[in-house]
Amino acid sequence: MARVAKDSLGYIIKQAMIEKGLNQSAIAAKMGIRRQSLNQIERRKTFDIEFLERLKDASGLDFTDYFKREASGMLNDPAGRYRLLEEKGKMEMSVTIKVSTDPEEITRLGDFILVIRREAKRLGFSVS
Repeated sequence: MARVAKDSLGYIIKQAMIEKGLNQSAIAAKMGIRRQSLNQIERRKTFDIEFLERLKDASGLDFTDYFKREASGMLNDPAGRYRLLEEKGKMEMSVTIKVSTDPEEITRLGDFILVIRREAKRLGFSVS
């Protein structure tokens, strides 16, 4: 049996469907695909936005943001700059920001960090 990457989008979708107790046959019928195709979703290598939109309409599970991240290469990050959290659909990432300024402005670095935290919260991120 082939090994399934536990951070692949297909695996995450399948686990979310199991956790929500969703009926794969009903979802597949609403999507216009075979149940077997949905049952084997964790082995799927690529997803297009149309498939994810149909999945969202049929199941209420929204993975369209994953498509955007996958398209930008974040889900296949060989450097390991992110990790999936136990809560499905959540990701954690470390970000390094290099700040350059005049020496007299460096005292305002605390204000800069507060602005980043406020904006992150406004956009739905938590920052630690």
